Amino acid sequence: MRINKQKVIYQNWYDIFAVSFQAVWDKFFSALPNVFVAIIIFIIGWVLAHAVSKTIKSIVALTKIDNALAKLKVDQVISRFGWRLDAGKFIGELVRWFLIIAFLLVSSDIVGLSAVSQFLSDILLYIPNVVIAAVILLIAAIVSNFLQRIVVASASAAQLAAANFAGLVTKWAVLILGFLIAVEQLGIAQIYLGTLYTGIIAMLAIAGGLAFGLGGKDQASAFLSRLSEEARERR
Repeated sequence: MRINKQKVIYQNWYDIFAVSFQAVWDKFFSALPNVFVAIIIFIIGWVLAHAVSKTIKSIVALTKIDNALAKLKVDQVISRFGWRLDAGKFIGELVRWFLIIAFLLVSSDIVGLSAVSQFLSDILLYIPNVVIAAVILLIAAIVSNFLQRIVVASASAAQLAAANFAGLVTKWAVLILGFLIAVEQLGIAQIYLGTLYTGIIAMLAIAGGLAFGLGGKDQASAFLSRLSEEARERR
């Protein structure tokens, strides 16, 4: 009786294992065509993404956008962040990875990886924010250089000793503002952005006030003297 009972137990375990293995085996072979199709689609997407990226880089190079941006001193601003001005490479790489992720999303849907598909979908929806943030930084770089020249020219015409410093403060105020707006667009540390921006503006205002007070005190004294003399003459 004991031997028969053990045989029954072994037979039950064998049946369970055989049924489970057969189910896994059937699922594997039923999913194999989908996996094959997904791999083919991803390879096509990878090749297409590289071809499109290379074409975009060539087209942007022909437009000479980098030369136009260099005339606006954008390359100098970008180099301070450790980057090199190359609009074609930036746009090309952005499009390349967008296509790669898009084809990978299609492949994961075919295989049935819903969690991976959702993650890749979130990445694709986030890419426009990166583009907008890059445009904001570019505009900030152009505007900051333009305003710096205006402030320096105006301050120099008024014979202010701190003309260059005033221009520098204006430039970095615009750059920091653009950076904070770009960071907010990316959704990074939004809670602290308001406090950080207020602190930076206050710091620049204090620094600018001290520089103007120390560097332009002679001009301010002369200006006040002229006002006093004109007031006496009118009397």
